[in-house]
Amino acid sequence: MKKNLLFLLALLGLFTTRAAAESLLSYTIDESSASCETSTDIVAGNGFIQFGAPKVAADAVHSTGYAFKSDGDVGESKYILAKPSRALAAGDEIAVSMYAASNPSGSDYGIGIYTAKDATSLVSTLYLGAKEKNVVKTLSYTVQAGDGLEGAEAVYLYRAPGKSTYICAVEITGGEGGGEEPGGGDEPTTFNKTWNFSNWTAGDYTEQTTVDGLTLEASADKKITIDGSKKTVDGVAYTQRLKFGGTGNATTGRYLHFDVPGNCKITIVGAHSSSSGDDRNIDIAAGSFANVVDNGMVVVAGADPYAYVYNYEGEATTIYIYSHNSGINLYAVYAEASEGGDEPVVTIAKPTFEVDGVAYESGATVTGLKTGQRVTINAEEGMYIYTNWSSSTTKTKDDIYTASRMKGQTSYGASTSTGGQRVLYAVAGDTEDAAGNSSDLAYIIFTDVVASEPTFTVAEGEVEAGTLVGITAGCTTDIIRYTTDGTIPTADSPEYTAEIAITETTTVRAIAFDKNGDYPSAIVSATYVVPAQAFAITLNKYGLATFYDSKTAYDIPSGLTAYVVESVNGKKLTQVELDGVIPADCAVILEGAAGDYTLTPCATIISTPWAGTQQPSAPVNLLRGSDEAATTTGDDPSETYKFYALSAKNGVPGFYWLEDNGAAFVSGAHKAYLAVPVTEAGANSAFVLDATDGIERIAATTANDAPTYNLAGQRVSDTYKGVVIIGGKKVMK
Repeated sequence: MKKNLLFLLALLGLFTTRAAAESLLSYTIDESSASCETSTDIVAGNGFIQFGAPKVAADAVHSTGYAFKSDGDVGESKYILAKPSRALAAGDEIAVSMYAASNPSGSDYGIGIYTAKDATSLVSTLYLGAKEKNVVKTLSYTVQAGDGLEGAEAVYLYRAPGKSTYICAVEITGGEGGGEEPGGGDEPTTFNKTWNFSNWTAGDYTEQTTVDGLTLEASADKKITIDGSKKTVDGVAYTQRLKFGGTGNATTGRYLHFDVPGNCKITIVGAHSSSSGDDRNIDIAAGSFANVVDNGMVVVAGADPYAYVYNYEGEATTIYIYSHNSGINLYAVYAEASEGGDEPVVTIAKPTFEVDGVAYESGATVTGLKTGQRVTINAEEGMYIYTNWSSSTTKTKDDIYTASRMKGQTSYGASTSTGGQRVLYAVAGDTEDAAGNSSDLAYIIFTDVVASEPTFTVAEGEVEAGTLVGITAGCTTDIIRYTTDGTIPTADSPEYTAEIAITETTTVRAIAFDKNGDYPSAIVSATYVVPAQAFAITLNKYGLATFYDSKTAYDIPSGLTAYVVESVNGKKLTQVELDGVIPADCAVILEGAAGDYTLTPCATIISTPWAGTQQPSAPVNLLRGSDEAATTTGDDPSETYKFYALSAKNGVPGFYWLEDNGAAFVSGAHKAYLAVPVTEAGANSAFVLDATDGIERIAATTANDAPTYNLAGQRVSDTYKGVVIIGGKKVMK
């Protein structure tokens, strides 16, 4: 018997010959067919399609034409009935072109193929790939012997469990080969597999490890070791061995197992681990640990390495090998099918993986996947794919069959929804219920998985006031946190639950976390600029007004002068005139002829020392303001201020107390007020402007020879106080 057997996988079968593929039905939904009555049979080539809903109009127009909106569940009226020109046979292909108006997740947009108008006749489900909005895909199903479609004269298409799908076209073609299944009993079974531990990585194995379909399993305290001991058996050199070491039966969790066809020959190359006697042997169990079918490999003390051959003739497909009593060494395991056999052995290749166009074999590790990122699993044509996500690398094939959803297609896009380490498992099988033939378990490990960056529904830039901005997660289970106040978002920031209304220039920052609130994404931001509007302002009868805007700079209109207040001098204010522009965040006094004016936003941002004067390090401006009506306040809470509002008493304009002793008051929106530290304000209840109103101020004791008139034109005595007219000029007495 050969010891070095090459691994040969083959599927043997007989097929009848049929002529080239024929068109059994070809139909594309267009403008004329997108709205039709229930009773209308639409002729299409040599078959027809019937719409099952009254007056179903095309809800979306795609570049390929109109589409039937397949949003009816089984039992409802909305379906497509496709009748080919002859009864279907195994090997015929049903192809459906369809798309989704929203991004699919990989398991919620598609159609189900039924043989009747009921929920029990589902044959297969075709799903669209993830995140392919408005992308037409053509998915197909091949009729198989015994699947319920063989011999059917009609096919019903309903919405798959999930959401609406738009169907553009249906094609049914005759398959080559007539769809006959492989025959049995005419050809010998072929199955040859070699596991030579010389090719394995040396080291200790305390968790499940699978190489080329053979799996080692050991509990943490009962490790399996592969080391570099060399032996030669019948002229074959083995450079490494597998050591069970000590007692290693099934109850201690140390064993190896592999899948084989029934009726096979198993060859085990082993050697004694010590020369203590004839207690060095192994057990072979079939299907389960309890079903020991042989424990005849006995390695006698002092004997040379020994090749033990066991012919297993049962039906089990999983074989377990473990140490029966004391430790033993294994150098290789061979499995080959026995001669003859009633059915051909179907060997299915492991699925492979693809991420961002890069292909990976089973066992690969990929760093930096993001939640919501798609991983494509590819299997042989016609296979079903079973998948499951886990954070563990110890899953078995049975776990995947039990826990996962089956996808009846050969390429399935999966998506992770949580961070950290994620392991994606996959098994390919030729039946939808895992009862048939299947591949070995495949898996791919993703490390350092983080949440995908969120995206904004509105591009940053100039927007209208009131624009609603949404934030979309890369994965539907991710949690989004955001800020609009200029701070960096964290796990404690508000959670995004509804669109954000932009009423002024705002920077929105967002971060995503996985569904457990961990593994944050990168921070993204978008700045939305709401253009400033012109501002109407009225100067009172004294030709005075105040103004403040925290975010927008304005040009000073012709005929107006703008001042800031740098200090107080006795009862007077020391004013500084601005040059051409009122900066943002700068409260001012406006002076000019009484009347209405319009302040126009600056086209450019002007740099000025008076901007930001509410900051302690900025030049002094005793004027303050607010964009909204607010209680007056100073910029240094350690000092006490007295507050004054622009007003007039006895015809004299200036800044006066509104509350007793200069207490705080409510200032109007976009109005300026005067805040003077108590140490400078003293007992002054008012401050007059520094000759900015065209009034000449003189002391009350000044003598004048010219007659004195009040502002009403009445002559008054020299003792009259206030604004008077002397010699044609306004004078303060």
